[in-house]
Amino acid sequence: MYVCICNALKESEVRAAARQTGAAAGARDLFRQLGARPKCGKCVSEAFNLFREERTRTLPETA
Repeated sequence: MYVCICNALKESEVRAAARQTGAAAGARDLFRQLGARPKCGKCVSEAFNLFREERTRTLPETA
């Protein structure tokens, strides 16, 4: 599924960035990691929510 039409960013790419690059301080960092920048802005909150969701899901549990 496309998350960002302007940059043709797919959900799988956002999730992969979350697994590979570590924590992003904000959506601007996420887009920078993906080699893109928000254009119309409609996708920003959804893209960052997916990023945080994937980070939470893949972080190692602490005992």
